[in-house]
Amino acid sequence: MLPGFGCELHEGEWGAVGSILKWNWLVDGEPQHTKELIEFADENNKSITFRVLEGEIIQIYKRIAANVRADQNGENCLVTWTVEYEKINEDVPDPDSIIDFAYNLTKDIKTHHLK
Repeated sequence: MLPGFGCELHEGEWGAVGSILKWNWLVDGEPQHTKELIEFADENNKSITFRVLEGEIIQIYKRIAANVRADQNGENCLVTWTVEYEKINEDVPDPDSIIDFAYNLTKDIKTHHLK
């Protein structure tokens, strides 16, 4: 598990559209907290979209959402993350730390499933 990372169900059911998750994670060594709404889930296509509702990150982005999709081809699996965001102003950096988090989370999941 990634250090400083945690996710819990706040409202609804795991994986269900309309459910809200609480996430705790580290960004550049600083603790971050978010509440995210599951906007879209498609079990057949192994795709889910989260939209951030609350947290430190909302202070610099008007809107931020992430979609993760897993495509399997035999024993191989390709995971694609798409992050859509709107900055509050042009001085706000791109969300590189979120991309790094998604990459590390994907690696952690892979390691867990290969045990």
